[in-house]
Amino acid sequence: MDHLGPSLGLCDWGFGLLELREYACIDLGFRLVQPYCGKVLATEAASAWVYAAFHDLHLDRLTALVHPKNYPSIRILEKLGFHFEKRDTVMGMNSILFSLVANDARAVSGSLAPPSAQA
Repeated sequence: MDHLGPSLGLCDWGFGLLELREYACIDLGFRLVQPYCGKVLATEAASAWVYAAFHDLHLDRLTALVHPKNYPSIRILEKLGFHFEKRDTVMGMNSILFSLVANDARAVSGSLAPPSAQA
């Protein structure tokens, strides 16, 4: 597993894109420690990583794994245009797999403008 982005220092790996070779996907990951939850940080950072993935890195598809009871993260992914794919056990965790393809990301965010320009 390769980390493709810097940690924001808010927890063990913060935010970023992870190449999950055994699942043949690039995964959008975000995690905050409790004092930072609910302050729009995860939505803003995830949006910036989606932009970077499709605009700067020219990826065709992103995935995101989330625990089925992590409702705030599910809402963030849906807000960003990710779609439910399937339930699975991934790395030993009961998970929901969401995905987003570049064309869908453009439809959700217009021209896929940088997150600061979408406000």
